[in-house]
Amino acid sequence: MNVTCPFCQTVISPPQKMRKWFLWICKVCNNPLWIQTQGTKNLVQPFSSYTDVRSVLQPDSIGAKIFEHLPKYIEKIPVIPRVGQQLLNTIQKPDVSFTELVAIIQEDPSLSMAILKMANSAYYAGLQEVKDLLTACSRLGLQTLTNMAQVYASQKVFQSPNPKLSEEFQRLWRHSIATAHASYELALIVAEPHPEVMFLAGLLHDVGHIVLLQMLNEVNSPAFSQLIASPQLTQEVLMQFHPLVSLFILQKWDIPDEFAVLSFSHHDPSLTPMEELRTQTHILCLSNLIVSREGYNFFPWSENIVFLQHPSTQYLNLNDLKIATLRVDLADKLEAYFSSLN
Repeated sequence: MNVTCPFCQTVISPPQKMRKWFLWICKVCNNPLWIQTQGTKNLVQPFSSYTDVRSVLQPDSIGAKIFEHLPKYIEKIPVIPRVGQQLLNTIQKPDVSFTELVAIIQEDPSLSMAILKMANSAYYAGLQEVKDLLTACSRLGLQTLTNMAQVYASQKVFQSPNPKLSEEFQRLWRHSIATAHASYELALIVAEPHPEVMFLAGLLHDVGHIVLLQMLNEVNSPAFSQLIASPQLTQEVLMQFHPLVSLFILQKWDIPDEFAVLSFSHHDPSLTPMEELRTQTHILCLSNLIVSREGYNFFPWSENIVFLQHPSTQYLNLNDLKIATLRVDLADKLEAYFSSLN
């Protein structure tokens, strides 16, 4: 059933998805749309309080230049490595065995080494050193292996042959991994039914930065060159556009719409149009801040942020003790995790 974009009045033929709601981006005006299915009808509306993106896409503006080059740079995003994709698919099987996982993992020496190092880290270590993958996988457990598989599968996305970008991409990757772990742990604390969803949401929440950083550094444009020369201006542009760019990327990857909504709304959970996703968005929002405070920040940390006064802390009904405990546990886990990846 066709719908009309409320921004530009273009008639849209969205895909027929068998679900109550889904996300769509108008290909004419580039605005994100929230489409609800009611019987044989589709109802469309913009995200709550969302401003028409065309207001920042005036001719010769930075926004207009970004969207001019956006399709090309989205196409350049790497695909998930075969071993990573195979591992993710296998882990989803209800009757998966560690033997099956080992058969896949051992095809990749770097992933095998990372799992062995993780199993022998201070955080997971037992009485004896682990020397084989089967024992390592058993010690870590299925959820930790799932998380490691997701990190491994996404690692290539955060790599760049451009020396100017490699350091920033590495910092962004560490921030994303830290946010993924924090989101998972925080989901457990607040009894969110699907903590595994929050891990992947944390891993993908800032993926829009990758495309924007590549574009700003590679496109031969005086406006972009002037922008890159100012870290403060660069940060402002990244903050303004990365949620929307993330939507384009996640839709291209055919990632479930929940992740796109979480990525788009993680700086402002009030944008989330569905109440069922509100808790998850607040988890992601607060996790992003907590890991930044712990030194896994992509942007400079703002000392003005007080966790107990933050809306997400209040929404999730967290107290100072729960946040402090999370930060301590997270510091130990992340130290072990990043050591295994080096």
